Amino acid sequence: MKIRRHRRFRLWAGVVFLLALASFARRQDGNHESLQLDLTYPTMRLFGSFSLYLDVQYFTGYGESLLGYNKKSDELRAGFSLFR
Repeated sequence: MKIRRHRRFRLWAGVVFLLALASFARRQDGNHESLQLDLTYPTMRLFGSFSLYLDVQYFTGYGESLLGYNKKSDELRAGFSLFR
């Protein structure tokens, strides 16, 4: 019987000049690794009293979707988030 092992790491870099950087790394048996980086900035500094965050996210690796679980992908996204 083969046992599959998964390892996950999360790192929060903190807030510098209101920017926050978070990373999430995952490693599975074999060469299936993934890395996700999130950079957030509060929009209240830009627009006033909105409590949203501008979010830029970079993902590289395997398992981003169920359809492409065995294909490596590199993706860059931008949008808004409610939480950091």
